[in-house]
Amino acid sequence: MSEAEVVALVLSRPKPVVRVGNLNLHAVHLYLTDEGFRRYTDAADVVLADGWPVWAALHRADPALDRSYRVGSSDWLFRLLDGNPELRVLAVGASPESSAGAAAAATTRAPRVRWAAFDGFSLEQRDSGPRTTIARELPEADLVLVGMGMGVQERWIEEHQGAMTHGVVANVGGCLDYLSGEQVHTPRWVGRMGLEWLYRLVGNPGRNAHRVFVEPAQLAAVLVREASSRRRRPSG
Repeated sequence: MSEAEVVALVLSRPKPVVRVGNLNLHAVHLYLTDEGFRRYTDAADVVLADGWPVWAALHRADPALDRSYRVGSSDWLFRLLDGNPELRVLAVGASPESSAGAAAAATTRAPRVRWAAFDGFSLEQRDSGPRTTIARELPEADLVLVGMGMGVQERWIEEHQGAMTHGVVANVGGCLDYLSGEQVHTPRWVGRMGLEWLYRLVGNPGRNAHRVFVEPAQLAAVLVREASSRRRRPSG
C-alpha cells in the first residue's frame, strides 16, 4: 500500500480487524531467522515496504510499484494526524517519557484524536486524558499502535488482537519516538536518495552502527545459506 492508501484504510474503521506489518532490512533478517516474526508477517493483511532497500527490491520485481510504495510507519501516521480525524487511538510502547511526549504531540497535532498512551515497560498510562486501561481501550480503538521493538511487539499483538472489535493494528517500532521527538525523523529527501542509513548513523551512531555495519552482513550470510540450500535440494 501507499501512504495515502494506509490512511484511507484506517479511516474506514474496517471489520474484521486489519493487521499491518512492515519490512525494513532488520525485519527481513528477522523474517528469515525468527519463527514468531515470520508468523506475524505471513498473517498480516498488509505488509509495507519500510525503507529504501526493501522498496528497491520490490520495484525491481514490479516496476509499477513507484516511490509512493516506500512507506514507513511514521509516514502514514503523520499524514493521518495531519487530517485531524475523529479517531480513538491506543498507543502501546516507547519509554515513559517518550510515550507521554508522543501523546502530547499527537493531540496537539490532531485535537480531535482520542489518544490513550501506555509505555512499553510498565504498561502504565502516560497520556493526560481520563484514566483507563488497555483492556478497556482495545475494543473501542480504531487504531492500535504497538512500538516495543521487533519481535516483542509482534508477540504482544498476537496475544491481544482478539480483544479488538474493529480497526487497524500495526507494529510501528520506533515510530512513537519520532512522534515524541525522542529520535530525529529522517527528511524524506534523504530517503529518496537512499541515504537514510547515513543520516541515522551520523545522528545517533551508538544506536545505529550495528544496524548499518553488522546487520546487512548477517542478512547477506542468511541469504547465501538460503540460496545454497535451495541449490542442494533435489528437484521433483
